[in-house]
Amino acid sequence: MKISSAADETRGQISNEAKILSELCGQGIPALYDATEDGNSVCLIEEYIPGVSLESFISEHSLSGQEVFSIIEKTADILSVLHTAPGGPILYLDLKPEHLIMKGERLCLIDYGSARRMPRSGKIPDFVVYGTYGYTAPECLKKNKAGVKSDIYSLAMVARQLYRHSESQMPPKIAALLERAINPDPEKRPGSAEEFKELWQKGHEKGKNGGLLFKNAAVIGAAHSSGATHVAIALTVYLNHSGQRAYYLNRSKTPVTRYLANNLKALSQKGDGLLKHADFAALMDRGPAAEELKSPPGIRVTDCGTDQNAAFDSDVIIYVLGSCPWREIALPNDAILGSRTAVILNPKKRALGIAVSKAIGRKVWGFPLNDDPFVMTEEKERFFRELQRELLS
Repeated sequence: MKISSAADETRGQISNEAKILSELCGQGIPALYDATEDGNSVCLIEEYIPGVSLESFISEHSLSGQEVFSIIEKTADILSVLHTAPGGPILYLDLKPEHLIMKGERLCLIDYGSARRMPRSGKIPDFVVYGTYGYTAPECLKKNKAGVKSDIYSLAMVARQLYRHSESQMPPKIAALLERAINPDPEKRPGSAEEFKELWQKGHEKGKNGGLLFKNAAVIGAAHSSGATHVAIALTVYLNHSGQRAYYLNRSKTPVTRYLANNLKALSQKGDGLLKHADFAALMDRGPAAEELKSPPGIRVTDCGTDQNAAFDSDVIIYVLGSCPWREIALPNDAILGSRTAVILNPKKRALGIAVSKAIGRKVWGFPLNDDPFVMTEEKERFFRELQRELLS
């Protein structure tokens, strides 16, 4: 039961929820039993949905790959019911883990206060941003025309969040699907929840393209102080931020993780043995004489310092060239240059990058100037996304 006699905005949301739910019927959607309203209050009698919110669940538990698959598949089904409603598409506009309730095999989407029926113009007259930053599509935050693809964006962001809390690695086709679904241009996203679900199912099919995007990435500095550690940390943050689960491993001659553990108060060791801070995770550095700890699940990002031999078991290699004009800018004579090798100029300098590219006869990527490798900016996210696509093409 929901009762409101408070602000007009809250009453308006509850009245709107009653109107929306009265027009909907389907698995995963709460049933509305009764709704009354007078000049002072609004009262809704809805189906009681037992269970725990997905947000609460993932804060304390890891999800299996099958659980992630099932949750997103069921959420897509619920959105499909909304988007194909008889009177015209109903946009949910505030999809996030907090609004998904789990109970056994059942999944239910609650709280329809922000939902709106989409007019033919696509412009919602009383549009207010009720969505949550990090899940809401950019066109909604800017109060532009919203559509079913706005909910597709939110669905993809929820999927990325679930993979960040999953024991399983994100399949390559799923990474590509989510990239497409969160494109700032709505026209480039999947056209419907049903299409998203179909691509989601195909992306999880086992076959030659299944498994990890890559297992081990090595970052090698072409010279001392070129920024290999900075890039390795930033890459680890990006992979976790995008739901691909990764951890940093130090094989350089500097005890990086021990320095971090001593100096970065926000970094703490978790039950899985990893040092963690936001999107960063690292295997504790025990020194060159000690045997490495058992590898946890996920992509390993190895900081090799300037030692190419430390990349012996990596299937993706990134060389980092410093762009200081008073240092020699060159790859090692015995550099490992294969199809899965990238060369980065840190930080980027266009003219210098072009000159280096001509000198070594291959593409050179310019790494964005940034002081904090633990913070994932839009520019760095775009850089790593394009780099990853190139390495895996």
